[in-house]
Amino acid sequence: PELAGKLAANIPTGITGTSGNVTITNGNLVYGTAGNGVTEKTAALAALGTIQGDAAAVVARVSLVTGADTAKGVILPATPTAGDRYSIVNTVAATLKLYPGTGDTINATAANTAVVLAASVVTDCIAASAAAWWCSEGVAP
Repeated sequence: PELAGKLAANIPTGITGTSGNVTITNGNLVYGTAGNGVTEKTAALAALGTIQGDAAAVVARVSLVTGADTAKGVILPATPTAGDRYSIVNTVAATLKLYPGTGDTINATAANTAVVLAASVVTDCIAASAAAWWCSEGVAP
């Protein structure tokens, strides 16, 4: 998605072509084929700290978070680009704090306020702007 957004911004209408699993049709970028698709960068991340300033930084598009204990947390990137998407996987049976970047918000809460993610769930976050995230939490298995 990062590359797709950058490419799409520079593809003039009327351009058509195919390279591997990427096709450009009339200025629209289509990637992947049946059975294939986009694989996001995934990384393990140990929850840290108890406040926004010492939470573990989310870097990978999919973070498999360990070490949650109701007090520890992770922090989303500051000043995201609208459309940025991150998935936070809380892999343990304890809640996890999710902080926005400094000055940012999650789900229209006050700036810098953490939301508490349930145990053993996946939460998807999408940046609505450079200072606002919207996150949707899944259901524990």
